[in-house]
Amino acid sequence: MSDDTTRTGQSESEAETGRELAPAGSQTASNSYRFENFEIDCARLELRRHGLKIHLKGRPFTLLAVLVESEGQIVTREQLRARLWSPDTHVDFDANLTTAFCTLRRALGDSSKESRFIETIPGQGYRFIEPVVRLKIRTPAMQTSADAASVLSINRVPANSESHDSNDLRRKILVAACCAAALVAVIAGFGYRHVLSVRAASTQPVRLAVLPFTEIAAGSEAELIADGLHDAIITGLANRYTSQFAVICRTTSMRYKHTDETVQQIARELSVDYIVEGSVQTEHDRTHIAVRLVRAEDQSQLWADSYDRPFQDVISVESEVADQIGAALSLRGVIPATVGTRAISPVTPCKPTAAAIPSAFFPLSSV
Repeated sequence: MSDDTTRTGQSESEAETGRELAPAGSQTASNSYRFENFEIDCARLELRRHGLKIHLKGRPFTLLAVLVESEGQIVTREQLRARLWSPDTHVDFDANLTTAFCTLRRALGDSSKESRFIETIPGQGYRFIEPVVRLKIRTPAMQTSADAASVLSINRVPANSESHDSNDLRRKILVAACCAAALVAVIAGFGYRHVLSVRAASTQPVRLAVLPFTEIAAGSEAELIADGLHDAIITGLANRYTSQFAVICRTTSMRYKHTDETVQQIARELSVDYIVEGSVQTEHDRTHIAVRLVRAEDQSQLWADSYDRPFQDVISVESEVADQIGAALSLRGVIPATVGTRAISPVTPCKPTAAAIPSAFFPLSSV
């Protein structure tokens, strides 16, 4: 193998490993400097602070460059005049130099009384007192080596481009699959929490109170019918929805007969969620019954219905009211859409005999 071939192989190997081909100490000083938070690039005529350019041009910039390049040495006024003006230029040197210093100090945030950067030495000149660091740059040989390494690496890309594309595609598919799995897990978590909340709500019986019915028209018949319906609806709800409802007993709810308290006050005293209230009106041989289901939290009416029945058929209202209250709460998800543990068949309306009608419902004179 020839020497040229050997050297070429070594160059490629060194470029692959990223080693610098230039000898040690190949960095050289530049005409850029750093002091405090400032950088001055004398080649580009730029002054930057925290990387942001500061507007400083002309003689004030040249004045700063001369002082910084002096590296702490005193610069006389004659040296400044020689650097800032040509020999054939005739100006008011003192006035122009003072103006240049004012512009420079303003750009640096400096002051002639309490100077942080430029010190005035009476009778001698000026000195830059802030420590200055000269920045380093790469030599052309180092830059050439880096460019060669870049060219070699770029030339290798087509050989493995198909592999890179395949890896990128697999990576994207994997990321998409992970995102989809995370989304499914979040949705499943929310669904599971919802199911648990529904189950928890369904296991807690709904507290409900049936208030005594109001008699619209005074009379013993209306009062007896109202009291009988009140008792029958309590019993029907408790039996039909044993695990869904916790119905306040008749003795407790009877305390609110002819009361002036609001639904919200009664619900707070009994600690109930819903209240059933109604009214009874008798006329000739017929009875008009109105029933309402009220939510205690906001006193909103969830369900209401009215029944116009003969005296003999009043007994059938109890089962209808219980069914419709259960249906109303089931539609709103308060209780499951199933009848309680004890199914009660609706009572078939019939014309009862005097012995079949409880005396608590009707006076004997109405039979």
